[in-house]
Amino acid sequence: MSTLIKLNNKKGFTLIELVVVFSVLAVLSAVGIASFVESSRNSSLQSAVNQVTTILNVAKSRALSQTRPVDNSNCRIDASSDVQTPLSGYRVDISGSTISLTAVCGTFDDLIKEYEYTLSDSITIQSDYPSFFFPVLTHGADHSGTITVKGYNNKQTVIKIDESGVITTAQNQ
Repeated sequence: MSTLIKLNNKKGFTLIELVVVFSVLAVLSAVGIASFVESSRNSSLQSAVNQVTTILNVAKSRALSQTRPVDNSNCRIDASSDVQTPLSGYRVDISGSTISLTAVCGTFDDLIKEYEYTLSDSITIQSDYPSFFFPVLTHGADHSGTITVKGYNNKQTVIKIDESGVITTAQNQ
């Protein structure tokens, strides 16, 4: 009888209790990791949309305010002259997974690339047009169109640019 009393007085957990606790922890960990991965993917899509929208807004803003590019060496009639060609506007080019901001001085032959952003491998970008041009002092773009930014699981956000220069985003599932 003394051995039974000793076994009942031991403090600890049974094997079933331990299995249940570890099973619950495993399920919670799996759900947490899946949620984190999904959140990370959504964040990278939103980051790409923010970058594209920012580049479009910078182009529109610089064109409206007639801000000349920092390196305006191409904005001269000739290199020996102080006379500068007028700033025509800013162009946003969309090519594959790259979007770039370019200043246009005079004609479309006088280009100064200001900024370039390459999307991550998991993000794709499609556009109605390969570029959008924002002429100086017009408050608008040369044409309206859409840019679709796609991420994981076919989640996408559509960026719309109208001729008056209004830029809007709409997320699609």
